[in-house]
Amino acid sequence: MMISVATKPSTPPRTLTDPSLPFEEFERLAAPLIHGGRPLLSWQALGTDFETFLGTEPPPPEWIFTDLLRAGTVAGLVSTGGAGKSRLLIHLLLALATGTPFGPFRPAGPKRVLYLGGEDPGEILHERIYAIARGMGLAGDPGKAALIRQNFRAVALVGTDRVLIGRDPAGNPAKTPAYAWLSESLSGMGQVDLVVLDPLSRFSSHEENDNNAATAFIACLESLAKRHGAAILFSHHSSKAVVANGDARKDTGRGASALHDGARLMISMGSIEGKALGLDDPTGQGFIEVHQVKGNYSKVWGKPYYFAKGSGLTLTPVDPQEGIRDRQVDELVNLLPADGITERDLVKEKSGKTIRAELKESFPTINFKSDIPLILTSGVENGRIERIETTEKNRNGQLTSIYRATKDKAELRRKSENSAIQNELSDFSESAIGANIKAGIGGNEHEPKAETAELGRKNVDSSLN
Repeated sequence: MMISVATKPSTPPRTLTDPSLPFEEFERLAAPLIHGGRPLLSWQALGTDFETFLGTEPPPPEWIFTDLLRAGTVAGLVSTGGAGKSRLLIHLLLALATGTPFGPFRPAGPKRVLYLGGEDPGEILHERIYAIARGMGLAGDPGKAALIRQNFRAVALVGTDRVLIGRDPAGNPAKTPAYAWLSESLSGMGQVDLVVLDPLSRFSSHEENDNNAATAFIACLESLAKRHGAAILFSHHSSKAVVANGDARKDTGRGASALHDGARLMISMGSIEGKALGLDDPTGQGFIEVHQVKGNYSKVWGKPYYFAKGSGLTLTPVDPQEGIRDRQVDELVNLLPADGITERDLVKEKSGKTIRAELKESFPTINFKSDIPLILTSGVENGRIERIETTEKNRNGQLTSIYRATKDKAELRRKSENSAIQNELSDFSESAIGANIKAGIGGNEHEPKAETAELGRKNVDSSLN
C-alpha cells in the first residue's frame, strides 16, 4: 500500500526579467554579466588598501632600464624613416639581455627580451643580430654570448596574422585572435621582461588618426603588460612635420596624439650630421640623436644623446662635448693673428668676423659671447695662448688684453707667413713682367721702360700686402 505525501511545489528561480525582483537581488544577479564576474568595489575593502598607501613605505620600483623604463609599462620609440630605429632597438635588446650599459640606457641587470619583427623577414633579422652582436663586442665574449642565448629571442612575423587589435561587428576596437595567441605564448615562456613590437603599424589595423582606436591599442598593450609583468616597447614613425623639418626634439609620432599621451615613456630619434655636432665623421655614415620626449615615471634626461653610425651596423655612443674645449683652443690658436687680438674684437667687432666664421663652421653650436672667454682662458691656462696686458682702455674704461698664440706658435706662424710671401715673390719673378725687370736690373744695355718698372713695383707691393 502506497502512501502519498503531499509536497510543496518548488519556487521557480527568480530571473532578471521578473518585474517583482527587488533591486538588490537584481544587482546581485546582474553583476556577473555586467562586470565580467569581478566583485563590486567595496568602500571597506578599499579602506584597507588606502591604509597601506598611507602608512607603508612603497617598495622600490622595478626597472628594466634604470631610471628610464619601468616593468609593466608601455613605451614608444619614434623615428624618422631610415634613421635606424630597428638598428637601435637591436642594440638595446642585446645590451639588456647581457646587462651591458649602452649610452644613457643602463639595464637593471640582465633581462629576458622578445623582439617581434613586424616588417622585416627572418634573413634580415639574422644579418642585423649577427653584425650588431659582433660590432658591440658581445658575441666574442663567452659570458656575454651565453647571456644572449639565454635571454634574447627574436621572431619575424612577416606574412602572418599579427594584428593585435581590430574591430568587432559593431565597429568598436577589439582584441583579435592574434592578441590571444601572443598572450598565451607569453604565458608559456615564463617571465619575459621586455617585449618589442617593431613597428606599431604592423600590429594594428586602426586608422592612425583615430584617437579612440589609438587609446584602445595602448589599453591592449597595457593588458599584456599587466598580465605578464612585462614592459612593452613599440616603435613608430615620425610625424609629417618632423619629417619635413628634421627636428626630432619634440617628435610625438605620426597620427593620433593618444599614442603619445597613453604611453608612459616616449623616446624620439633622428639622423644628424657630424658637422652639426662639431665632430669628425670618418666613416661618412653620420650620427643619430636620441631625445626623451616624455617620461611619466622616469627621470628626465635634460639633454639629447648621440651615437655614431659605424661599419657592421654598429652604433657607438659619443659625447660631442667631450674634449670640445681643447678642440676649440686648437682651432683658435691656428686663427689668431700674429700680433694678437682683443677679446672684444673676437666676440663682436668686425676685426674678428673671419675668426668667428671659421669657429662657427667647425663648432655650429658655439655661443661667442659665453664660449670665447672660456676658450681664451683655457688656452692661457694650458700655455697655448698668451695674454698681454696693455695700457689701452676699452669703451667701459677697463684695461684691455691682447691674446695671441704663444711664442713658439707665433714664430711658426711668422715663418709660415714669410714663406708664403717668398713663394709669391718667386712666382712673380718667374712671370713675364718679373723676367723683364730682372733682365733690366741685371745689366742689359737698355734700361726697362718706366711704365714696366712701375707695374713691377705695384705687383711686388700687392704681393707683400
